Amino acid sequence: MTYDKIKERVAELRGYKRMYGLMDKASTQEHEYWITPDGLKTVILPNYPANILDAWELIEEIESAPETMTLFSIVHQGSDITPNKLIWHAKFRNCWKDFKEYIAEADTAPLAICHAFIQWKESQK
Repeated sequence: MTYDKIKERVAELRGYKRMYGLMDKASTQEHEYWITPDGLKTVILPNYPANILDAWELIEEIESAPETMTLFSIVHQGSDITPNKLIWHAKFRNCWKDFKEYIAEADTAPLAICHAFIQWKESQK
């Protein structure tokens, strides 16, 4: 999945809605825009897979979810898949009910967090 597709998937899982049309009365052409979870219109999504500050919002969302006690870790260590290469490992572990783990590896910390977040969020459905 490309960075843009990951960014869009994370945004959708966080409650952003993709729209197409006239964004406001000043618009002269229809185009894609997003409605944020707060109901605001935007054409710019947070850059979750590339920006650690945006990715950290995903950690905060998981940690604040009701009826969960989540442990989070992110480490830069050797890869199980590619020997002699350092890679980021993100892991969320639910210590409250089901004790499930959501683990992801990526070349950057924000990208690893995004992959683990997508696993966690999709398991909530």
